[in-house]
Amino acid sequence: MTTATAFPTARDIMTASVYTLQAEEPVFEAAGRLLREGHAGAPVLEGRRLVGIITARDLVRAFMCVADERAPEAAVRDYMTRDTQQVGPDAPLFELCQRFIDQPVRKLPVVEHGELVGVLSISDVLRALHRHALQVRRDA
Repeated sequence: MTTATAFPTARDIMTASVYTLQAEEPVFEAAGRLLREGHAGAPVLEGRRLVGIITARDLVRAFMCVADERAPEAAVRDYMTRDTQQVGPDAPLFELCQRFIDQPVRKLPVVEHGELVGVLSISDVLRALHRHALQVRRDA
């Protein structure tokens, strides 16, 4: 940020260290990893490229396919959401606010040149708004 009251961008407020899963990972292993780590979902990568998101809901759906005995052996790519909402690292704070207001998501992947560089939660956006408002009040 260039000045004390400049609006932050996604890069300024995102979490750069992101827990991810690989598309070819078996659903059974992915569910176990998410449970151990306390996550309700994760971005899905092929190499470093974002290809989808998998949520606990997607994994429950995978396990409900009990008639298909191979379901837990299926890959994450078979149950992930492919058309993910995402933002670029230079997206300004107010664009991020609007995305969270308009879309029923809790987190947004931050993608640059097709690669995942971070993740942004609605709490990150609220925290940034609060900090910005405090700074504006101090500067006034």
